[in-house]
Amino acid sequence: MSPIRCELICESSAESLNQIYGGFGLLERAGVLELSFSRAAHFKPGLVAKPLLTVLVDGARLVYDLRDGGEIDEERLAACDLYFKRSFSSTAAARQEFGGRMRPLGLNYPVYAPGDAALTRLFWSAAEGWRSRSGRSNILVQAVRTTTILSRLTGANGGRWNAEASRLHMAPTRTNSGTVLFLTRLWDPGRNDRDSAARLAMNEQRVGFVRALREHFGPAFIGGVMREKFSVKTYPLYVADDSITAKGAYISLLRSADVCVTSTGFQDSIGWKMAEYVAHSKAIACEPLRFEVTGGFAAGTHYLEGATPAASVAAAAALLEDPERRWRMQDANFRYYLEHLRPDMLVLKSLVEVFAGLNSRSAGPTV
Repeated sequence: MSPIRCELICESSAESLNQIYGGFGLLERAGVLELSFSRAAHFKPGLVAKPLLTVLVDGARLVYDLRDGGEIDEERLAACDLYFKRSFSSTAAARQEFGGRMRPLGLNYPVYAPGDAALTRLFWSAAEGWRSRSGRSNILVQAVRTTTILSRLTGANGGRWNAEASRLHMAPTRTNSGTVLFLTRLWDPGRNDRDSAARLAMNEQRVGFVRALREHFGPAFIGGVMREKFSVKTYPLYVADDSITAKGAYISLLRSADVCVTSTGFQDSIGWKMAEYVAHSKAIACEPLRFEVTGGFAAGTHYLEGATPAASVAAAAALLEDPERRWRMQDANFRYYLEHLRPDMLVLKSLVEVFAGLNSRSAGPTV
């Protein structure tokens, strides 16, 4: 079968989209797709932008929505054939006016892969945003994070060097470090009046997790909150040392930890750490998920739930004390990564849904 032609209409280089750009790029490298990239008329330079992507494939218009919360762009949804939503709710998707076009996308994390047109998008950002001081700063950050050489030289957190798909995963191993890992970030409520109450509540919950894990596991607990101006001022006792929060150090700790803990992300999203844990075949304790994930990702099999700090401690302890249960969860998460989370597989699963829909109407191509 000849490659399927896809046009990616790029609106931004928002970090949440890296997984999607990389997934399409890997499928092109595998000979499944033939890609072209075009710049949307409303292209937003830099990394700080809405993570929305439109893709045209074989007569179908797809929208990938990687935003944190459950907000839906109803105008785009009405104009597309399928709308893949990161923070997916089946209740919202069932609304009659949506016509059954919304689908769950899956777990999201910042990961890079060849063929993602990162340099092309960097050039577009420079052409659009270099005229203002803030624009130049944003573009420089994009250049450092999205290029292998600069991200390696600077050690940039979230940079390409530490987050290449070929390295950002691990098969399950029977670790026996006796450690529990939870590193998290706090959000300054003063930076956004509209979300200040939500940010305060999330900060309190995250610090509560750190406090409870530290008190229960003592030196076996590795973690804390990232060092930022707000966290140092507000919760100085819980700030983690810089030596463990740098991305390279964090990945090393993640690989060796027996149990990894995560909390609900911004706007009730499933945070990036969940996907990173799954990609590294870890045993996971987390708050109950507020949104739905494709591929049969389920409590008890892929993670244990703990709605409160005390319940999270209990879930982590249950995994720490039962090596066989931990191993089964690690194995399940590794299989889930290979089948549903790896960037090329996540994108491929979405395209399979597209062609299944097209084939129901005509003898279109198959993947």
